[in-house]
Amino acid sequence: MRKLIFLLTVAVAVSAFGEDSRRIAFQTALPAKEPPKMDGILDDACWQAADWNDRYYEYVKANPKRVSPGTRNAIVWDAEGIYIGVVNPEPQPEKMRRSVTRNHHGVTWCDDCGEFYVDPGAQGIGFYKFTVNSRGCFDDEWQMDRANRFSEWNSEGVKTAAQIDEANGLWTIEMMIPWSDLGRTSAPKPGDIWMFNHNRFRYAERGWSDFCSSSPEAAYQAPDKFGYLLFS
Repeated sequence: MRKLIFLLTVAVAVSAFGEDSRRIAFQTALPAKEPPKMDGILDDACWQAADWNDRYYEYVKANPKRVSPGTRNAIVWDAEGIYIGVVNPEPQPEKMRRSVTRNHHGVTWCDDCGEFYVDPGAQGIGFYKFTVNSRGCFDDEWQMDRANRFSEWNSEGVKTAAQIDEANGLWTIEMMIPWSDLGRTSAPKPGDIWMFNHNRFRYAERGWSDFCSSSPEAAYQAPDKFGYLLFS
């Protein structure tokens, strides 16, 4: 029912404002019958059954164009937490930045990486941010609102893994975030809607020009532009 109401709201907004209305990203997190093994390989049954999103846009641009980097992500969940899987095509793995070798380094975003923003309240103001590089090292941050950011905040149960597959020209990310690290004491209910965004930072070739986002115009400074995530 919540999904239906949400989609009807979006449809009304599009009809009212036409082509000038903001494009809204939307994806679904399916329940996992069995949790994935945190090895970065993404061959688990839950990933095979997941709803993969391959819609990405130019990073931090007004009215961004759709891009086709081949990047895709999927989200599944269970009673313990949320799981995120990402596939990043990379024809030049030898040029990837892989400098950060430990968690909570602070500048993991300077490596080829994925940035993940999760807003459980779907208010477009605060978020939990996780940045993971191709070594599986991560940074984390909590923003309560625009006036209160806690870069020193450290998650307690996050698990990450990454793999570089040179033979197939890609690298992958796998991450598990327990509900407690998202300010929750239990899993969301089916039908709940959060906000979510994934940015891919690719430095191997053109740098900033190859960055992309799963939500049009979404960025650290623009949480109100994050897409929506339905828990199925």
